[in-house]
Amino acid sequence: MSGRTNKLKIKLELLGHTNVKVRWEPAGSATEMCGCSGGYVFESDQDSYGLGYSFLEAMRTVENSERVTSE
Repeated sequence: MSGRTNKLKIKLELLGHTNVKVRWEPAGSATEMCGCSGGYVFESDQDSYGLGYSFLEAMRTVENSERVTSE
């Protein structure tokens, strides 16, 4: 895991996600919606979605998340 994906993983865990996996995929053409694929993607026991194409965009997505840390 790179330093950037590790930073995103830690932020997501602070938001209450468990079993977090973050990866970066090279940008390319998507097969279904004719947009782009790739970028930073995360999976956890609670959720799975793309965070953004750049590290800064991914960090903003995580920091602006409204997920509560305790339920």
